[in-house]
Amino acid sequence: MRRLVILVLVSLFYSSFAWAACNTTVESNIASANIDCANNDTYVVDEDVSITGSINEMIDVEGHTGVTITNNGTIDTSGHRTISFKNGGSNTLINNGTIEAASTAIYLYKHDGDTTITNTGTINSTQHGTINNYAYGVSGDITIINSGTIKGEGSVHPATGHNPKWLGVIELEGCTSSSNGCSADTTGSYTITNSGTIEQENSPFSAIKVGNHLGATITNTGTIVGGPEDTSRLLISSTIPQIGMDIVVMKCTTTEKYNNCGNPDAGNGDATTTIEIGDGAAFTNGIDLNGTKANFVIGSDIKRDYTIRIFDYVEEGSDNLTITNNSDGTTYSISAETLTFSNGTENANGHIHESKYPGTNWLRVRSGQGDEGLNENAEYYNAGTDGVLTILGEKLEVKKDNQKYRAENTLTKLRGLFGAANYVGGKWPDYCTTIDPEETENELNEICNQRFVKLFHSYQKRDGVYDGTSFGAVGMLSPIEWKGSPIVSNIFVGYANQKGDFNNGEYLGGDNYVLGVKNTYENKGFRASFTPMMGVNDLGIIDFDTDKVEKKAANFLSEFAAVNGRVSKKIGTGEDRFLNISVDGTYGLQRFPQYISKFTDGDLSVDESIEQLLSGGFEVSYTEALPGNFVIKPYVGASLNRNLNDTINITARNKNADMTNNHQETWSGY
Repeated sequence: MRRLVILVLVSLFYSSFAWAACNTTVESNIASANIDCANNDTYVVDEDVSITGSINEMIDVEGHTGVTITNNGTIDTSGHRTISFKNGGSNTLINNGTIEAASTAIYLYKHDGDTTITNTGTINSTQHGTINNYAYGVSGDITIINSGTIKGEGSVHPATGHNPKWLGVIELEGCTSSSNGCSADTTGSYTITNSGTIEQENSPFSAIKVGNHLGATITNTGTIVGGPEDTSRLLISSTIPQIGMDIVVMKCTTTEKYNNCGNPDAGNGDATTTIEIGDGAAFTNGIDLNGTKANFVIGSDIKRDYTIRIFDYVEEGSDNLTITNNSDGTTYSISAETLTFSNGTENANGHIHESKYPGTNWLRVRSGQGDEGLNENAEYYNAGTDGVLTILGEKLEVKKDNQKYRAENTLTKLRGLFGAANYVGGKWPDYCTTIDPEETENELNEICNQRFVKLFHSYQKRDGVYDGTSFGAVGMLSPIEWKGSPIVSNIFVGYANQKGDFNNGEYLGGDNYVLGVKNTYENKGFRASFTPMMGVNDLGIIDFDTDKVEKKAANFLSEFAAVNGRVSKKIGTGEDRFLNISVDGTYGLQRFPQYISKFTDGDLSVDESIEQLLSGGFEVSYTEALPGNFVIKPYVGASLNRNLNDTINITARNKNADMTNNHQETWSGY
């Protein structure tokens, strides 16, 4: 009796330990692991932690649901099937580290429920079948989201007669007939979304293999690499080569040795496989449809040209193939030709040899040896209509910021020139010296009303868009005093250099030469000025193709004109103390001539335009004389600016790319 109690306690202890081993966070290494999971367990492997072993199904979730495994470290078995989701469903795997096995790192045999696999790290099998259900999917949605690497090294070539269901990096097919131990009607869906790399190395296996019984969806914005085009590495028998495709769609059949679907009469085998091609997608060997229905979807973000080999697609417009183009301005075409892989030169009297198993990738073999076998010079090709899908999606990716924001750059130049003109000449001594007392007015008239030069410099920045500078000088000539009138006119000349360096690589800038006249009315502390000017500029523009990282420069001469009005009031607040209030407004016109920048991806054509600019601002300052002929002058001001143009007419790669300037778009400074 005593021994029985002890045995019961020991049994309960180990049972409890086995259950707890999966519902835990692993913080230190585990060797010779053998982990059994129960329903709703959560198993987390911390970063830099290794779980290793040599047995098959090292982490066993068989028959259970609601299990979540998160790996941030390394889970590695030298055996097969590192993580087994056999006969289970509603399970989740999140891999941020490394999962590895000799074959089938993730085992989905007879999955009966949903499973989601999210990979940002590496999932690898050193032989074959990295994520595989061995063509025994019963029910449930299988979702694989990969932004990392999923690969099969294929370092060990399988023996002759190896089941092709086991091959490829990702292999998902429906269950066979009920005689094989599962339902005849597979249900659910397969979804593979790849923005990373799915790659088959060394052996001629496919990167992705799906059956056509459910209608899988494969979205690629990353890289898919099928196995090498190596016809010397034959599978099953010497008469059936299999060359690694990027994607293979296996046709549902129940009549051959390796059948891969349920009952065709129940709708299995007539579904459409959707292959979505997004920007950045890369295919290497091609896609084999095996005569099944497929829909290629060209993504709306495509901005590259693609050529993708499609095998056995029959004809566009038939029941087998449709192409949906969601990308504006992108065109496509598909050829009808026989695509071949050659291991040498074909015998001129080559013979067409029918494949023994139509469910495999390659249905026919042209050989110089007849039916007896294949020689080293054999050429292999698919039984249906092949062709090359060509997508012309390359676009001219020019942000055109120098067109959109050149008004700001131009207005800064105008304000700098007007600002300098408004602060020189005239009769007010505080505009040409730091001394402001009234008794010095007569003494300073001779100085202030003669030639005078003002320098200016400004810096502007729009966060995330550009940095701009404007600097120059304005020189006043001798004043023209209109007798009997309180008006003084000053002719001035000026120079300004403007630069706009845009964060995306664009540039707008150059030299400006100006001639103007400032007319000033002054009476009892009230002052008003009206200043028109006109000028020419020698501007340079750099447009930048952000896609090709390509710059193109253009130079042109153009003209500009502007007028500035300013009203100010000087109020004495005490001896040698004054409050100055001023309001000004500027209206300018800048002509930009038509020009063309020729890029590799097409021409950027900008039409001639005359931009209208409006600016208003005010300033309040306080001036006080200090001992030693010093003056303190604190001030505050603000401006409001607007571009009055509707659009800048732009054509990029023969398509409209106008830049809109909303009338309500304003920007301000202080």
